[in-house]
Amino acid sequence: MSNNILIIGEYSREDLLAPFELLKEKTNMFFLTYFSFEQLPNQNANEFGSVVFWNEFSSGFDLLTKLDIHKIIFYEYESYNNIALRAAAKQLGIICCHLDHGFKDYTFSKNLPEKKTVKQLLSKFPFVSYFKLFFISRFYYNTYKKCNNEWKKQLLIIYKTRSSYSILSTFKKINNPLLKLDLYLVFSPENFKSFKYLHHLPENFKDYKFIGLPNFDEAFKIKNKSNKNSKKLLLIDQPFYEQNLFGWTKELKFNFLKKLKKVAKENGLKIIIKPHPLNESSIYKSLNCEIVTENIFDNYCYSYVIGFYSTLLLPISSIHSTLLICLNNHPVPFQIIENNIFVKGKVAIGLNQLSDLSEKSLKMKVLAEDRKAFTKKYLYKFDGRSKSRLTKIILSN
Repeated sequence: MSNNILIIGEYSREDLLAPFELLKEKTNMFFLTYFSFEQLPNQNANEFGSVVFWNEFSSGFDLLTKLDIHKIIFYEYESYNNIALRAAAKQLGIICCHLDHGFKDYTFSKNLPEKKTVKQLLSKFPFVSYFKLFFISRFYYNTYKKCNNEWKKQLLIIYKTRSSYSILSTFKKINNPLLKLDLYLVFSPENFKSFKYLHHLPENFKDYKFIGLPNFDEAFKIKNKSNKNSKKLLLIDQPFYEQNLFGWTKELKFNFLKKLKKVAKENGLKIIIKPHPLNESSIYKSLNCEIVTENIFDNYCYSYVIGFYSTLLLPISSIHSTLLICLNNHPVPFQIIENNIFVKGKVAIGLNQLSDLSEKSLKMKVLAEDRKAFTKKYLYKFDGRSKSRLTKIILSN
């Protein structure tokens, strides 16, 4: 049997490659995300396996047979090509897994509004979808042609729906067998709620495994490290402005960062910024702040961490000597601060405005029992062995 595994997701990011470290010598890994070599931002994945591109293959069947794939791991499952590949894998009997890579807010997914677009008006005319399918989505169309009648039918349903709605709305609107995967490798019971809802998984669905956070196993080593004398406030930034979320603009983002620096100084703290890979780096240049781009857990020394709801806050919430501070000062807030999972779980203090940060709030403590309960609910286990659990599952048949 082939030992070749196809991994689909943003493999240019080191934190998303980290879960596969223990697989390097045990299997042949192929990484796929980009359409062509010209789009490849770096060579990070070469240490782990081979990089392939969508334009090298005519269809899902062509890809899976040429590479002799035994198993597919989807970090991302949302594009037309992803779904076409799933259809080919279904027909060929190849296992498809979904590997968790970020915090999922079940409540936010459930209450996501449907956006009306021009595409929805055009979708009233069936020939528009078929025209796009034939002339634009060639990989999808070529896969469709080689599928049996059942998968052809399901691919058409998905294509017509997806042409009119966002990917999340598409998942919500249709209960389609191609929108479900064979095995879900998820962080924790709480994170699995969003997958169960969006993928229409029945209550008795059993094909899932909780693994913890394999991206952040190294954080466990500093779980009990003391940072009490540190006067550093680390901001875990997120790309709200870059992704046009919650009313953020470049000007509002810059003013927020300036005010954060000012408030930190007033409280005797030095602000340090950890950007998200999608953050626009130019916005930090005139702030004269320290920017951390490497893995923060390699040299962790922060008594205070501030952020919104980044996945990176999950392991930080388990570090005993760090006080976590969560914000909800979006220009267009999408929830009250009390509903922030870290605040609700009593492992962080919540602020609606930066001006609420004070000497009193910085002295607040997190109870050990609250931290333990939050870890079990959202991280499953924080023991530094998530990679080992993941590796064992992937290598099993």
